Amino acid sequence: MNSFNQSNPSHFNLMPIFLHPGQKAIGLAMTVLLGLMLLASGIVSAQQTAPESYRLGIGDQISVNVAGSPEFDTTTRIREDGAIGYPYLGAVQMGGLTLEEAENRLERELLAAKLLRAPQVTVTVEQYLSRQVTVLGQVKNPKRYGLSGPSTLLDLIAEAGGLLDDGADYVILIRRENGQPKRHLLTMDALTAGDAVGTRVQADDVVIVPRMNVFYIEGAVQKSGMYRLEENMTVMQAIAVGGGLSPRGSYRRIEIKRHKSNGQIATLDAELDDILKPGDLLHVKERIF
Repeated sequence: MNSFNQSNPSHFNLMPIFLHPGQKAIGLAMTVLLGLMLLASGIVSAQQTAPESYRLGIGDQISVNVAGSPEFDTTTRIREDGAIGYPYLGAVQMGGLTLEEAENRLERELLAAKLLRAPQVTVTVEQYLSRQVTVLGQVKNPKRYGLSGPSTLLDLIAEAGGLLDDGADYVILIRRENGQPKRHLLTMDALTAGDAVGTRVQADDVVIVPRMNVFYIEGAVQKSGMYRLEENMTVMQAIAVGGGLSPRGSYRRIEIKRHKSNGQIATLDAELDDILKPGDLLHVKERIF
């Protein structure tokens, strides 16, 4: 994928998107490739088994199982005070503990209450609600996701089902820094290289996948339509994407129709090395003779 031009002021395109079949295939291939890369690298996704270092927090739902004593089994949620309500014991503090520490505490409590002689307790996390991130935009399942441990933005996108066909090749990460929300633009190239700010997600991050930037081409070309706008794409490259000129098309008679900030549309004479902007309509005229 090409990198995103951060100097481009038009990051969002809210018009409906109707994709050419070839573009759908490209979008699907991008999603499949992303999934294969994640599998090959062995990255842990956002909602897989909690690592040993994970600490329980308010809102987490846990399951407690006691070997050979099902009457002590329970599924419960950690309350605002960090405690859970446990059968025969009442309130037991769980907030801030690792799973192993939580298991040890319950075993000690059961022994101290003389309810069991040698309890063997297993604690697992059913829902991670104390540390969440939000994924919005052009992914298959936009919603809030729990973090069980260290996760990357690519993990999160994969957990959200991957990019839609019209997803951009960059993401917007909104993170609170020094008490204020700060916005980062991160290209997929930078994320796959692992050298971007925010590669690791944090609790309360918001990740937005915008719609892709597009341009339109019509007139004396082989394939009129809407296409993904790549970074620094020239008029000549755009014509090539449209299959080239028709037999009567002219490289000297090309116009760009561009939306201005005041809502009007400007018509510009185009040179082959001009750079297109999001939403541009490229009109190729026929030769006069």
